[in-house]
Amino acid sequence: MAPWIITHAQHDDALARLSRRSPESLAAFIVSLAHDRGPVGEQVRNFIVADDPAQLVAELERRIAAIGHDGRHRYSNHESGRPVGERLNFILNTIEIEILRTNPQKAFHLLVRVIEQDGAAMEIVMDYEHEIVTAIDCATALLAQAAAIAPVPEYQSTLTRLVEGDHYGARGAVGTLRESLTHP
Repeated sequence: MAPWIITHAQHDDALARLSRRSPESLAAFIVSLAHDRGPVGEQVRNFIVADDPAQLVAELERRIAAIGHDGRHRYSNHESGRPVGERLNFILNTIEIEILRTNPQKAFHLLVRVIEQDGAAMEIVMDYEHEIVTAIDCATALLAQAAAIAPVPEYQSTLTRLVEGDHYGARGAVGTLRESLTHP
């Protein structure tokens, strides 16, 4: 099925239609999406608690820790690995939008935890790791942004630890970042 919103005009039309809805009907719709057990439901639940930073961080920590602990799924092809990549990307999106600017040090630590979950994620998608490597690359870029906003004393040592712990070959961007800091 092709995406419904593919042009700027369709996007603008969708925004106009939704702006005519009542806040109550939009809230009811959003809550209905929160019941989804997949990454969309997780993202909606984060959106709902985003006004409470401590609760949002706790939810993100839970979601990060859960990567790789879904024993129901073992994916065997590139396309099937997409849900794991989507989960990681939704987590990264929330960190970037909701936490990075307001609490860059907390964002830094959450991003480190995401990168540390590469092995668990790779085990799920087996040998089809493109989505995981892409997510780790994005997490690395956000890690650099967080450290640029608010210096993290353990920045260099954390990068070294992450590079040394790269048992799946997914942390190439971390190594590149570390090299750029040691050889400007």
